[in-house]
Amino acid sequence: MPICSQLFLVQGPLQERIRKLLASYHFGDDVDRQCLVDAGWQVICPTDLFVYELDDHLLIGVDGIGYDFFETHWRQLYEALGLMWHLND
Repeated sequence: MPICSQLFLVQGPLQERIRKLLASYHFGDDVDRQCLVDAGWQVICPTDLFVYELDDHLLIGVDGIGYDFFETHWRQLYEALGLMWHLND
């Protein structure tokens, strides 16, 4: 499980959009992250969020703690998915 032990369940149409962004990485000397990949976790490009598929659902995990998750991960995910909720005022 990613380091901060927070998992987010993805449901609905966003699952397919996220699946299109998944990639398997080889982290080389980063043993902790490589263990996640070896255990079946994938990475959402370009967000560095980890995803695990369980019972046809996606679980998103953040591998890190002590920094701004929004700026580092969520904003990139929002943009990669082409979401525009900020325009729906």
